[in-house]
Amino acid sequence: MINKVAIVLNGPIDCFLTGSIRDYAFVIAVDGGLNHLVKYDMDADLFIGDYDSVNDDAKGYIETSNITHVDYNEDKDKTDFELALEYVKEKCKIKTVDIYCAMGGREDHTMTVLNNVLAYSKDLNITVYGGDQAVKVLNEGDEIKVVNRIDVTSFSMVPVDEEFTVSIKSAKWELDHETVSRSSSLLMSNKAMGDHALITAHKNRAFLFITLFI
Repeated sequence: MINKVAIVLNGPIDCFLTGSIRDYAFVIAVDGGLNHLVKYDMDADLFIGDYDSVNDDAKGYIETSNITHVDYNEDKDKTDFELALEYVKEKCKIKTVDIYCAMGGREDHTMTVLNNVLAYSKDLNITVYGGDQAVKVLNEGDEIKVVNRIDVTSFSMVPVDEEFTVSIKSAKWELDHETVSRSSSLLMSNKAMGDHALITAHKNRAFLFITLFI
C-alpha cells in the first residue's frame, strides 16, 4: 500500500492516472474526478463535490457503492478541490498527497489549483500531476532532489515571492544563493547531472516543475 492520499480532479485524463491509484491508502474523488475513476473501474473512498460535473455513471456509483460522500451546493466560496485539501488537512492522519488530472484543461482552473496547493503546502506534502509534468512547492528551507533519468527531460522553477533565493547543485546550470525576482526567467529548463540535482530554497518560495518524457 502507498501511504499517501490520492485526489483525483476533473481535468483531462493523462497517463499519470493508472491502476496504481488502487494502492493508495485513501482516494478522494473531487466532483467530476469520480467520472474518471468509474470509467476505468477504480474505486474512491470519499467523494467531495457539488455534482455540477458528475455524469450518470458516477452518480450511479455513489448510489450503489459504500463510498462516503460530502455534498455541497454549487453556490459556495471555495472550490471543490480546496474543500478536499481542507478535509485532508483537518481529518486525515496522512499528510502526503498526490493530485491527479489537475492540469492541461482550462488555464484559470490550473492556476487556481496551483494557488490552492501553495496555500496548503506548509501543512501538506503535495505533488500535482498533469499533462507531462509533476509540480511541487518549494518552501523556504526545503531541499529537493531531481533525479537524472531518461524520462526526466528538464526542471524549472517559477518564483512565487518577489525575491526567491536558491542554490542548485549537480545541474547543467548551477547557482549558489542566487536571488531571483518573480519576473525573471533565469530558472527555466535546467537539467540534472550525475545521479540527481539538488535544489535548496534559502528564502521565500517557488513552484518546481519537472517535465517528463511520456
